[in-house]
Amino acid sequence: MNPLPLHLAQTFPQEGKPDCHLVTVAIPNASATHVIGQGGKGLRQVHDISGTWISAYSLVEGPRDERHVSIRGTNKQIGDALVVLGKRIAHKRIHAPKPKKKTEPTAGIRIQDR
Repeated sequence: MNPLPLHLAQTFPQEGKPDCHLVTVAIPNASATHVIGQGGKGLRQVHDISGTWISAYSLVEGPRDERHVSIRGTNKQIGDALVVLGKRIAHKRIHAPKPKKKTEPTAGIRIQDR
């Protein structure tokens, strides 16, 4: 399988939010269905895992064989979203990161002799 390049259509820093950016990625229509998912489940998954605001749309003018996905968030959130998008395009299984368990000190065990 040949790698599918994701074309970065545009990126903008958000006014008044120095750590927040808006990135738009162009994806082929053939991959868009899997990325968006039934009823938007794929985009919701990207949001749930990365914490970004995400939307997909087609341009009125321009290429008809691609859709654009806009992602808004911090650099880390956008990076996480792009990883999930790449996995969805590659049709790989995606697992949400497991929350780290807090380790609590174990209670001392006392053994009594009888």
